[in-house]
Amino acid sequence: TIEMWGDAYVHDAKLGIDFLGSTFYFADSVHIGRDRFVFPNIHIRDNSGHTGIINGLVTHKYFEKFKYQIDFSIDNTMVLNTNAITSPDFYGTVFASGNAMIVGDENKVDIANIDDESFK
Repeated sequence: TIEMWGDAYVHDAKLGIDFLGSTFYFADSVHIGRDRFVFPNIHIRDNSGHTGIINGLVTHKYFEKFKYQIDFSIDNTMVLNTNAITSPDFYGTVFASGNAMIVGDENKVDIANIDDESFK
């Protein structure tokens, strides 16, 4: 059984959301617990240099059965970047501002706008 805990500084990290075609980059500290990774107030940037903040939690059972919740606070950040070949039913480029949450596990993902401000 592998157990890890402590803090790790992550340099040139990448968080990709394949379904949306969006990618975010960061360099910050990640807290590691026995069964979790915590991302507290991580400053992110997209491919265009726009910024935002995420707070996230990824839990697991001995590095299996992963579950996650990532809260985004973004300002004019690229959240969708797909094309007709990779996503024929819904594609384009979208920049958005507001707060959103992505919750899921290995089988299901939910994406929600969690404030009254509409995505622009």
